[in-house]
Amino acid sequence: MELPKQLGTFSVTSDGFFNDDRNLRSYKPVADRGRLDLDKGYDAKFVDYKDEEDDGDLDNILKWIKSQDPNVLAGVEFVTRRAILTKVMRGQWWKLAVTKFNGIWYISTTAVHEQKTGKQPSAEKQKGDKRKLYWGHKFEQYMTGCADSPEGEPNTVDLNEGFYTVVKYKLKSHSLLFSAEVDAIGETGSYVEFKTFAIPQKKDVDQEVNTKFKNCWVQSYLAGVDEIVFGIRRDDKAKGVVTESQTRKITDGKAEYDSDWKSYADRCDKFLSEVKDYVKEDNASIVYLYQHGQKPYKEPKARPFLTVLTADDEQ
Repeated sequence: MELPKQLGTFSVTSDGFFNDDRNLRSYKPVADRGRLDLDKGYDAKFVDYKDEEDDGDLDNILKWIKSQDPNVLAGVEFVTRRAILTKVMRGQWWKLAVTKFNGIWYISTTAVHEQKTGKQPSAEKQKGDKRKLYWGHKFEQYMTGCADSPEGEPNTVDLNEGFYTVVKYKLKSHSLLFSAEVDAIGETGSYVEFKTFAIPQKKDVDQEVNTKFKNCWVQSYLAGVDEIVFGIRRDDKAKGVVTESQTRKITDGKAEYDSDWKSYADRCDKFLSEVKDYVKEDNASIVYLYQHGQKPYKEPKARPFLTVLTADDEQ
């Protein structure tokens, strides 16, 4: 398993993209934090996504690429996001968009938002999902010592904020460049990610954490993350309260789940090879759509998603 190589970082806020590390936080390990109320401040200190339709795009990594020396793309064959890459590895994607431009294949989900059909989740479910997103970000604040102001007031949770690493990675014969959001930097200078989830009282904590770790260590490994801290919600009557936490090292996952990694890598290798074979036209305005069980096809109605790169050329 080749190690990922970080080429740079960037931050995103409600005000936009910033080519710096202003949103990088430091993990502050504490032996016993007690009960952590993840719901604290939800009603008054929650800033939702500005535009959820842009949640799957490549705009931010494209802005980072544009701010760099052109040689940053030397040898790169694919540009995407870690979230997309891990879905491909697990076979969990349902539709993706691909454009080839200047010899590089860009993989996105933006162009397929308008293609979505079917029953939409209820308002109640959407509200519950937003609350869980808030809990996850609040847990990050607790782990980095910025959950509350010095006066004890809960700090704002802004879903638009994030810190990202830009990684170059060689997967078999394919060279990839992708962005990945990471939560904090540890005492040794390595990245740390935070996860929070509920474990019913009847379930064994260690076993459940190990299962969760197995399901998410690949995405952390791809971003060069060193460890994952799991916040455990154990009290059924207080669903937004973390009662304990456990840490797992990514190096342990590499040793234990080597066979899983091989299957993930093989699946991704097959997909990337098919993209190379099928998407031949080198044109930023041409979008191909990929869907499970169907042949990829050129979609004339899909909006191009590389405008950040091509804006100067179009003027």
